[in-house]
Amino acid sequence: MELPLPRPGEYDFTGVRDLDLFLRMATETGLYVLLRPGPYINAEVDGGGFPGWLTAAEGKARTADPAYLRHVDEWLTRVNRIVRRHLFTQGRGTVLLYQIENEYDSHVDEATGRDYMSHLYRKVRSDGIDVPLFHNDKGRNGHWIPGSFDTGGEKGGWLYGFDGYPSPAQVPPDWGHYGPGGLTGGATASPHTPGFVPEFGGGWFDPWGGAWFDGKGYAEARRTRDSAYERRFYLTNLANGITLHNVYMTFGGTSWGWLPAPVVYTSYDYGAAIDEGRNVTEKMAPMHQLGHLLQRVPDFARLDRAADVEAEGLKVYHLTNPDTGSHVYVARNDGSAPVTTDLPTHEGRVRITVPPRDARMLTTGLSLGSRTLKYSTAQPLMCLTAGRQEIAVFAGRRDDMAELVLKCPVEPLVMRLDPEAAWAFESDQLHVNVPLGQGGLTRVSVAQGESDTPLLLLFADDATSVRMFPYDTPAGTLLVYGPALLRHAEVRGSEVHLTGDVTGTTSVEVWGPRGITSLVWNGRKVPTRVTMSGSLMTTGLLPAAPQVTLPALGGWRTRTENPEAGPNFDDSKWRVADRTASHSRTPVPKGGPVLFADDYGFHYGDVWYRGTFTDASGLEEVSLAYTTGTQGLLMAWLDGEPLGTHRMPVPDKNTTIRKGSWDATAVFPVAERLRGSGRHVLSVLVRRMQHDQDGKAQDTHKVARGLTAALFKGPRRR
Repeated sequence: MELPLPRPGEYDFTGVRDLDLFLRMATETGLYVLLRPGPYINAEVDGGGFPGWLTAAEGKARTADPAYLRHVDEWLTRVNRIVRRHLFTQGRGTVLLYQIENEYDSHVDEATGRDYMSHLYRKVRSDGIDVPLFHNDKGRNGHWIPGSFDTGGEKGGWLYGFDGYPSPAQVPPDWGHYGPGGLTGGATASPHTPGFVPEFGGGWFDPWGGAWFDGKGYAEARRTRDSAYERRFYLTNLANGITLHNVYMTFGGTSWGWLPAPVVYTSYDYGAAIDEGRNVTEKMAPMHQLGHLLQRVPDFARLDRAADVEAEGLKVYHLTNPDTGSHVYVARNDGSAPVTTDLPTHEGRVRITVPPRDARMLTTGLSLGSRTLKYSTAQPLMCLTAGRQEIAVFAGRRDDMAELVLKCPVEPLVMRLDPEAAWAFESDQLHVNVPLGQGGLTRVSVAQGESDTPLLLLFADDATSVRMFPYDTPAGTLLVYGPALLRHAEVRGSEVHLTGDVTGTTSVEVWGPRGITSLVWNGRKVPTRVTMSGSLMTTGLLPAAPQVTLPALGGWRTRTENPEAGPNFDDSKWRVADRTASHSRTPVPKGGPVLFADDYGFHYGDVWYRGTFTDASGLEEVSLAYTTGTQGLLMAWLDGEPLGTHRMPVPDKNTTIRKGSWDATAVFPVAERLRGSGRHVLSVLVRRMQHDQDGKAQDTHKVARGLTAALFKGPRRR
């Protein structure tokens, strides 16, 4: 979670109070939190998260300037007062990590930068935050590794992290075990802390003009960074020892109002796995699978680099768990054609097919409860115990043929519970083959043999796997299959109570502790039966989510024009532009007052200006200089008569969209009929857009916004 910095003292701290609600909800839903409370967050938001009032405040931001640090300390004091109650270390919260700065790559070799980072570190620690602290390096620079600044003598509480947004057109980079090493090698910059990527690109923002995606928007972002992209890049990170992998972003949202920074329009869909309409896309499957894999398959708790393996046409990463003897192979195809080849493994050669620009994970020697897997071409999803049986779930692409071989010194009793599966026992090995995606979930029961504990093998394609949810309760672990989302589960005596969401019609199936005999879905008891796989399953289908009918929009009301443009509009209560000095980075024009909107407390949205003068005789034109963010504009009226509209250049794929501030001078000719003597009123509206982000700690958020100068050509009297 990222939070912007509010105004100290006279402004309220509503955002801080919302933080308490957010963290309570995270605890209630079992979400762990990497907290990023600023003071600077970037995030393609206005001013990088800095409040508008900071544009007119003393002190250079993101430095050790005491004037700036006073604001920071007041903010952190109030934030940390709440965060302390939600720390994982306190036993009642889920905040695991805490970030003190964001992509701070300025002043790295200067005392002011080191003093700034040290101040933040000491401040957060003095406020009682005892979880590990971190910063995210903007790239692989080796900036702010442990020991690079004073932490007050504390050791072991600081993590080095780096951000990575590789292009889908490039070969997935090795930023760890398999990389070049050293300070610029990613995780190798800090070999004694976990490999940590606080931001790894799960998408990208679409700027004004659609420069990144040829004007096709987020549909193109999602196409180029699809599920196959996730498997190639995320599995490469896993192979490289990246043990803290934070996807930016999982849920793309909408940047309402004046929230977004100038580099992005009012949408932050990002091509994320959950789009800004809150729809789960196909990109959720790899994330769902990897998340449960790392949580529910114990052998993945430790993976070290193993002996190199080669397979024709593929890049292969070989990892092993030295404690359990299991092996993991990531086979990546960077080409444009599918590759079918034999993969040398610890258990012999296994034939695999990897689609173009995709990756596949294969495991050998994996512990499946009390049994051992020889190999599987389908990726393990989870291993758990529910009641008296062990359950192992495997997933893969639709129409893949999953091949699984289980070591069985004694021939087991095998039951094919769904017709898609085929099996054979030979030479102390059970061979199971399942075409994925033919009928939803495929179940195979393996009993007797070398263990009295039955093993249930479940096979799912991607679409099926995202409807499988493990859930730990005091009574034991549940495995729920069917709903689009499981929100909560608990066991009350013989009843299982589930809360969740459905989209289409579906059955619900639950594996759990012995003795459960009935199912309650969203507060309503539903008819069930006990299946051959030991689950409790609804006898009918839950109805689909009802169609939402939007009300007809009517009763429109309109208002003609802008009353502020009229010569008789009462502006007597407006702020008077009478300042002669400014904290803005933009120089103040000589011979006139400061007109910058932020200097008068107008930090967001459109800004009106009105000025009066007498005797327009000979006035030929009015020149209005102004500065805005991307897509700003200016409109002007003289005595209520429109002079015209001026727009900043409209960015396209050939325009530098990274430019956050745009300045121009609008020159409007004055019609003869408006050149008379007497009182005249010039009205100007500026769509000032947003402030720059301060990415380089150069106070770029202080660049002027609004009208900057007004000049008149021709004889006239002010």
